[in-house]
Amino acid sequence: MYIIRNTGFYNRHMIFVAGGGFHGAKAVRMLKDRDTIVVADINGECRAKKYVEYTIRSIDHLPCIKYGSVLVIGDAPELFIKMIARNIIPEIVVPAIPRHFAGEVFKLFLESRGYVVKPYSGDINEALFLFKMYGVHVKDDANEGVVVASYMPLTLKCNLGCQEPYRCPVTGRIKPMPLHQLMYAAFSKVADNTIVFISRLIAEGVGGFSGHLLYNTLKELADFYGDSFSTAIATACSCHGVANLFSIERQPRATCPPDV
Repeated sequence: MYIIRNTGFYNRHMIFVAGGGFHGAKAVRMLKDRDTIVVADINGECRAKKYVEYTIRSIDHLPCIKYGSVLVIGDAPELFIKMIARNIIPEIVVPAIPRHFAGEVFKLFLESRGYVVKPYSGDINEALFLFKMYGVHVKDDANEGVVVASYMPLTLKCNLGCQEPYRCPVTGRIKPMPLHQLMYAAFSKVADNTIVFISRLIAEGVGGFSGHLLYNTLKELADFYGDSFSTAIATACSCHGVANLFSIERQPRATCPPDV
């Protein structure tokens, strides 16, 4: 079992928005007057651009911006890793890219430290069975090792500003357990390690999770893992969640050929 501890330096006034499209732009618009906002997108003309005060192409200029909102042009997971390497740790991360942000960050981080990270190749039926027992709707992509889960049918949408009550206001169903807890229990049955980041509503229609917990997790990875293992990385609220399942191996060190 891997335990995430509430420690580490972080910026209490910074929110990192991963992606500047429709959802990222909404997050910037709703949060920019209350916090320092850093939004990252590969498109310098993304929707979020009209809501920010500055646009930069390198995080080297980021420490100069103490307040306000800034668009950094680049891949969001890569930029997040570069930021924490410079001790710039956001309080909150708002994932707003089409991919699972925490999973992407985890993969890039381990690859940079000599690991080979691939989609999980093992059997996850035991986890899927537990989801079914609790009435959770699941869409899994075995080729990519991605699982999307929800107490609500995946074709439905939440009410705007939903506070995740015990009874779903859309379906009328009672949730027997918060989904983030269920995802931890389910994936712990099939993976060597399971990490779940809990997403909270921080503005109407905008969810985010702890940036310093993500930082702490990455900081401890190098010492925690061995040469071969499997890990589930998930982000979830009480109702919906997404997870990456990885098979991970350390690359063998290069050795000199024997003398002939």
